Amino acid sequence: MIKRKRLIRLLMAEGFVEPLKGSIPEVVVEIYLTELICRGLLQVVRRNGSGRLKECKMHDILQEFAVSISKSIKFAAKSDGTE
Repeated sequence: MIKRKRLIRLLMAEGFVEPLKGSIPEVVVEIYLTELICRGLLQVVRRNGSGRLKECKMHDILQEFAVSISKSIKFAAKSDGTE
């Protein structure tokens, strides 16, 4: 699980946010998150009292795919504590 604010900061830091005219980057990221949720790539774990996303997670299949690719290119490793 990842909190919305942390995910927003990470996406902005990695340069995944392209500024739109008249919008601040945080608003653009909110649009991206909504789109990812609508497409089923992110799943909502918790919302706040007003219905705004508070925490989310990657869809299980997408997470397995991402881990597989990152291992194949030796980008990162995920530890489950067994090795």
